[in-house]
Amino acid sequence: MNSKLRKEFDKWWGQDEQEELRKSCAKGWAEYIWMASRRKVSVELPAPEGGFIDIQKYTINRCKEAIRETGLEVF
Repeated sequence: MNSKLRKEFDKWWGQDEQEELRKSCAKGWAEYIWMASRRKVSVELPAPEGGFIDIQKYTINRCKEAIRETGLEVF
C-alpha cells in the first residue's frame, strides 16, 4: 500500500464511525478488507472523440494514472 493509500486508510480507520469496527476487527484485517473493497470499484473513462485527439488521449492517460494510484481499477 503506497503512502497516499496508507494515509487515507488511517484517516478512515480513526473516524468515530469506525469505533465498533476497531473493537471487533484487527487493523490488519480491516486494511485487507478496505483494500479489497477499493479493488472492486472500477471507473470507465470515455474514449477520445472529435478534435484534439492527442490532447484528449494525454488527459485521459493522466486521469487513469491518478485513479489507479488510489487503488481503483480503470478500464
